[in-house]
Amino acid sequence: MPDDRVFRYEPVADGLAVLREVAPGENYTNLYVAGRKGGAMLVDAGVPGAGPGVIETLERNGWSSGDFRYIILTHEHWDHCGAITELRAWAKGAKVLSHIYCGWLLSQRWTRFIVPDFAYGEPSSENFSRFEASQLAPMKIDQIIWNDNAIDLPDSTWRVWHVAGHCPGHILLYRESDRAVLAGDLLQGCTESGRWLALLTDIRSQRQSLQRLKELKPSLVAMGHHNILRGDPINRELEITLRRVDDIVEVVRTSLKAGITGLDQLALACCRRILNWEPAEAPHHLLVTMKAALAQLCVEGQARMERQDRWVWAGA
Repeated sequence: MPDDRVFRYEPVADGLAVLREVAPGENYTNLYVAGRKGGAMLVDAGVPGAGPGVIETLERNGWSSGDFRYIILTHEHWDHCGAITELRAWAKGAKVLSHIYCGWLLSQRWTRFIVPDFAYGEPSSENFSRFEASQLAPMKIDQIIWNDNAIDLPDSTWRVWHVAGHCPGHILLYRESDRAVLAGDLLQGCTESGRWLALLTDIRSQRQSLQRLKELKPSLVAMGHHNILRGDPINRELEITLRRVDDIVEVVRTSLKAGITGLDQLALACCRRILNWEPAEAPHHLLVTMKAALAQLCVEGQARMERQDRWVWAGA
């Protein structure tokens, strides 16, 4: 575990606590503990190498390895499942649960390099070498959870909703008794982060997923990163996030129409026009989002792929 990584445990609601994993210069990465001792669930597993710190922090706050029934992964990204091996070994009685796409991807090896992944960029021999050097071992999922499944704990029930858009295997968890939501990265802290646009793999699915969250009328939204949202800030975050999705598509549309076709140039245009930010190079995560926006424009008949990673304007 890196010496500069800090873990903080904070109760946020009845039967719900956040385990914040903080490193200098980074946003919060959050894990959540829901339920009571002897019948609880741990939601997400942090970054690779976080296991010892997570375990030490849980034990320091009164939790033991036998207290957990489930470890649930909201999605397949490395910062949410990286320490699953250590946590599974510690909480021996806990089943690891995920959406089927998340479970399939984590059980593979090379497949993880082929699917959109901002950590390694485009497929190439050089990037594959980087990928291989840092690759986690395949992870075993004990049980697949489906849309509208119920996770029953002794003190509460959490409903599973499949909310693709950020990535295909994403779920959120909804506690019906008080409308608390564990949202993973469906919401990405638009009101809190100044230089983050979004990591999206499917625009249409993201819009639908955000609308689903809005319809739940949550009283509390606990995100995978950033601070807990309650009350009016939830609606503001949803409105800004939906508008940002539309803004990204619009910037890509107008840029493509003006003859800008490279992914990096499109990403930089989004940084300038939406965030008023001029980075030295396009962030890798935003290149994934550019592909999602271009795919959406292809569906709408306003763009056409000429060859791999080259699109042109096809609208009126």
